[in-house]
Amino acid sequence: LHYAHLAAAAGGVDGFILCSELRGLTQSRDAAASYPFVAALADLAADVRAILGPTTKLTYGADWSEYFGHHPQDGSGDVFFHLDLLWASSDIDAIGVDTYWPLADWRDGRDHADWQAGQLVLHDLRYLKSNLRGGEGYDWYYTSDEDREIQLRTPITDGEAGKPWVFRFKDIRTWWENAHYDRPRQPHGFPNPSHSGLRKSAVRPSTRARTNRTSSLIPRATRVRVPTSPRVRATISFSVFISRR
Repeated sequence: LHYAHLAAAAGGVDGFILCSELRGLTQSRDAAASYPFVAALADLAADVRAILGPTTKLTYGADWSEYFGHHPQDGSGDVFFHLDLLWASSDIDAIGVDTYWPLADWRDGRDHADWQAGQLVLHDLRYLKSNLRGGEGYDWYYTSDEDREIQLRTPITDGEAGKPWVFRFKDIRTWWENAHYDRPRQPHGFPNPSHSGLRKSAVRPSTRARTNRTSSLIPRATRVRVPTSPRVRATISFSVFISRR
């Protein structure tokens, strides 16, 4: 709370991020579906709200791989929307996500998947934009570094449950528009989202209690960064806001 008191002493601030990218803590459990650090963040938000007042916008800067849920890598197939307790807090004004999304999986030469699929130029805005809601993290994922090396892509599916958005880190819209139900001990496969970096985006919170809300996605401040390397994975930095009506 030290920084909150400093901000208040300086005359207040428009926005305040509690902390960011503490995935190891937010995903720690003291029971199968109990996340004590998430509960502590909600309490912290209430304490900061009491210091900074009702006009300061508060959020937590979630890592891209934690904002939408916790999929324990223990073979259980568990799915928990572990941060919903925080996102639904009345003291949280926005869902903050630090996001680096891969927009290409380009390789040198012509012997790679995207070229063979008919995409002949990397610096094609339509191609890069198509991977905002497509490609890695939406349509498919790599199960291992070996699969990445040979571009062996595994489709993101959800078996009989039919909700692949649960595992798509790019599918913010569907995550927002659907109710969230934990799935303890169910045998669904899930991707291991270990190959993305971080940038910033934000959406307003939802209680996830019902689905009768209309939403609109308004991307802004879009810029593309294309690194130069034999294996090019373009990424994008953007801000997203979901308005509730």
